[in-house]
Amino acid sequence: MPTDAETRRVQNARNLSAARERYPGQWVKMLDEWKNSTTGNRAWMIYAANYLLSSKGYKWAVDPYVLSTRVKGMVEPDFQNDLSPLSLVVLTHKHKDHLDTRLITALKHANIQWVIPEDVLEKLTELDIVPGGQVTIPVHGQPLPFGPLTLTPFDSLHIHGFRGVPETGYLLECDGCRWLFPGDIRAHDFSRLPAFGRLNGVFAHLWMGKARALDEEPPFFHSFCEFFTSFDTSRLVITHLNEFGRDETELWTESHYEKARSWISQQKPGLVVKKAMMGDRVDLD
Repeated sequence: MPTDAETRRVQNARNLSAARERYPGQWVKMLDEWKNSTTGNRAWMIYAANYLLSSKGYKWAVDPYVLSTRVKGMVEPDFQNDLSPLSLVVLTHKHKDHLDTRLITALKHANIQWVIPEDVLEKLTELDIVPGGQVTIPVHGQPLPFGPLTLTPFDSLHIHGFRGVPETGYLLECDGCRWLFPGDIRAHDFSRLPAFGRLNGVFAHLWMGKARALDEEPPFFHSFCEFFTSFDTSRLVITHLNEFGRDETELWTESHYEKARSWISQQKPGLVVKKAMMGDRVDLD
């Protein structure tokens, strides 16, 4: 009889094959919806934890990244044409699943404003792909206005023990809508975050332990769940799922989401918990 881990490996391989087939159509559909969105606040999942957004028609992105950058043998999108409406790109940290250097290179000379943390800018300088548009280095706690929205950067607690790199998370505020993009949180210490007040929603990047995705109960399961139930919010959207291109021990899946959703819903019944997978749209209003 195959073990649970072996069964999951087989299922992950099937999921990857299906994702390769679906992605070109998903990309076209997401772009069409994104380009034609003129009201409200919406986000599209273009990879596992990477967002295209439209805020009252203002086009922007957080860590834009596509599947073909991570998975070999796929046709790369025409970034310059497909993403031509972009006014703003916001980066969080320099890990390779959030820093799409091929996409950044393609948009290097586009008329785009960029928010780039200092250590990420140093990385882009080393690679000689610093964007030619206006670059803002975020300072934690200092709001940044862009078009109809305001972004307030903060330390997203990506460093845990001796692991991790600095990362900047962002509070989005637009026309009464307040959503948190905390990024790849690793140190689940809520006391170290600023006071955000009441939020419309929070994006939670699922992670429960380094290389422990095949464990029956990953070591940071409870700390992840407890951390994200601490926010004063009515909605929690869990992402960072099926990040194809990773080793299976690092691949968080829908089964992990279901376990987390079940635990969180029992502890905080009034909190709406949903997942957002690659290709999905999230309405933020």
